[in-house]
Amino acid sequence: MGITALGDFEYLIRGLYNFTDKRPEIDLVLKTSLMSPLISTLSFTTIDYSSLSLSLEYPLHRSLSGGFLFFYWNLRADFPG
Repeated sequence: MGITALGDFEYLIRGLYNFTDKRPEIDLVLKTSLMSPLISTLSFTTIDYSSLSLSLEYPLHRSLSGGFLFFYWNLRADFPG
């Protein structure tokens, strides 16, 4: 996992080899908070099956005290390949 110097983009790139199916597989994730506090994530994977997904996440509640620490609204769209 990596992050840009400004902290506005996080990324994850994984390359794997599936010995059962004898093929390489990849997992890519790009996460951005350019429109903070809205967080958007784009991910693509070929692990098990190919899929592309887009996710939008907005924090509704954040707390440092006990109880619910984080409560998010999340919208996700999956596009199977």
